[in-house]
Amino acid sequence: MRRLVFPLMCLALALGLGVGIGGIAGIPARAQTASDLVPDLVPDLVETGRRALEAGRHAEAIRSLEAAVKLEPGAAEIHSMLGRAYLLDHQAKPAQASLARSAELGSQDPRTFLYMGSAAWELGRPGEAEAAFRKALGSGSGASTLIALQQLGRLLLWQGRPAEALDPLQRAAVLLPDEVDLQLQLAQALDASDKPAEALAAYRRAVTLAPELARARYGLAQQLRRSGDLHDRETAGREMETFRRLTAADGERIRRGNLERARLDEGWALLQGGRAKEAEALFAQLGESPEALSGVAFSRSAAGDHRGAVTALEKAVTLAPDRDDLRRALDEERLAAEGEKP
Repeated sequence: MRRLVFPLMCLALALGLGVGIGGIAGIPARAQTASDLVPDLVPDLVETGRRALEAGRHAEAIRSLEAAVKLEPGAAEIHSMLGRAYLLDHQAKPAQASLARSAELGSQDPRTFLYMGSAAWELGRPGEAEAAFRKALGSGSGASTLIALQQLGRLLLWQGRPAEALDPLQRAAVLLPDEVDLQLQLAQALDASDKPAEALAAYRRAVTLAPELARARYGLAQQLRRSGDLHDRETAGREMETFRRLTAADGERIRRGNLERARLDEGWALLQGGRAKEAEALFAQLGESPEALSGVAFSRSAAGDHRGAVTALEKAVTLAPDRDDLRRALDEERLAAEGEKP
């Protein structure tokens, strides 16, 4: 009863809803003021927010964490979690404010700076984004370091600074040599930095890792075409033909995905209803579109299989590299998977 009553009571107090303490059953007689309730309410609200955040219920997480931060405004961890929830809910401006406040309060959690960088980038503040990603590099290890390196490299490449992007992207590729999207980013940076032989090797590796990925074939074809070698130009022609075939197949896959929208909705309904295994099975039947793969990933995450969620999201990001929501979900799952037993 206590875990149901306290969060509701806290939310009412924090949002100023004017609910009388005596009007809710289960509150002890000695706890008759908001200040008496705070020590017990905040942990309950934070835990509710954490669970909602991990389950992908971002709006629910925001409600709980907003209430918690009003009751305990000096808690860096709560501001950080709230900022993450905002950003995952596509609210970059309040996310930036919450994450900045967490940093001001002394947060050393690399997630604070990773998400601060993402929010600043989305808001068109690349200088702030770069500073945040570099701060994340200095405060983390393991998965957070990998994410910071890749994000920093992507940002520098996006800004037209490929030579500077090379170091973080190469370091990330050492840590994660089998991610296709990372190999393609590295290939672009190498090409733009006038390192054609290394760029060609990176494109070849991307094609080896994902032979059915159209954009990897296109990148390889373009790199071969630039080489000037007759044999390479002939090979480039074959790669372009493969690219056209795969592009046509991608279009057909998108068409089928639109037709299967109702089945995707059914899968999300199963997941929201707590039937994660059934949801995963349904999503898996729908092929490897970004939408179906994200469904598989969230189903696995809900069942506690964060490594499996990472695998599905890596494929989804490779197919839809411009989907920042998928990248953020992948970052979340990589961080969660770090604590799992192999």
